[in-house]
Amino acid sequence: MGCAASAQDASPYHVQPRPPASSQPSAARRQEAPQQPQQQPQARPQAASSKADSESKVASAPLVRSLVALRRDSIKLVSETTEWFLDFELDAKDPGVATAFFLAVGGLEAGANMTLSAPSSARSSSEAPFQAALKQPMRLHLYTGGDLRIQLSDNFDVKEDKFHVMLDLRAEHGDLKAVVAQRSCLELTFDDAGHGQVHVHTQLVECANVVRALTPLYGTMPNPRKLGGSFEGGECVICLEKPKEVAILHCRHVCLCSSCAKITSSTWSFQCPVCRGRVAGMVGMSQVEAEAEDAQVRPFHKCTEYYQRPLRQYPLMR
Repeated sequence: MGCAASAQDASPYHVQPRPPASSQPSAARRQEAPQQPQQQPQARPQAASSKADSESKVASAPLVRSLVALRRDSIKLVSETTEWFLDFELDAKDPGVATAFFLAVGGLEAGANMTLSAPSSARSSSEAPFQAALKQPMRLHLYTGGDLRIQLSDNFDVKEDKFHVMLDLRAEHGDLKAVVAQRSCLELTFDDAGHGQVHVHTQLVECANVVRALTPLYGTMPNPRKLGGSFEGGECVICLEKPKEVAILHCRHVCLCSSCAKITSSTWSFQCPVCRGRVAGMVGMSQVEAEAEDAQVRPFHKCTEYYQRPLRQYPLMR
């Protein structure tokens, strides 16, 4: 008996006193009882902060009027004997000048208090004036010679700011509150049949002496001049009643109305209802009054595109 007692004293980890079975639950209850009133008040501020974080995802973006805009789906590469041309359509609120730089290098520098400068070098360039009109057809000369594909080889490198064609559209009259210039960096390719194709790689815009990257949205927002009546952008995919006016980031799907976007307890508050991608934020357009004189001009970048931060803050993305 004495040896057993001394062994327990020397090895306390092997001492396993067993209280009565009825005493264990009561002891557990006595330990948990004082913790219950402490856990309940802690859960409430967490829910409130979660709701505030979800509501903060819906940001308001101002509408920016664009004086010039390129119709991306209208760009074509045309050849006539030994001449190569770039055909496209544009929308313009004010008259201006369109310029095409063939095999351009540079011209992507951007930042505060800067404008779209001409590329540092180009094989050739051509320009033509345009008037204030919608769907205005344009043609600019690119190259005179034989096979254009020989000229395009090893002359396209995004890291070195090399592009096949750099197309600039600039309005004559500047407006600090509007987009006065747009630059499209184009890549020319040929299929197996030898037909030329044009791909828009990067687009920049100049507004208020600041150059920003332009990224298209997948979907259309309603025209702010018609919000009181019918809308053409389509219904919200959730309520199927109100117009779509909120874009989801980073997938850029325009699919929610402002009311549904503010529901923080919903699945679409963290998952896009279109692509099921993760929601990093939401951007809705500001409800502003449009001038009466702009009633016949479609909202170029207001409804179909949004402006990112200045280029110097992050690298260009395809």
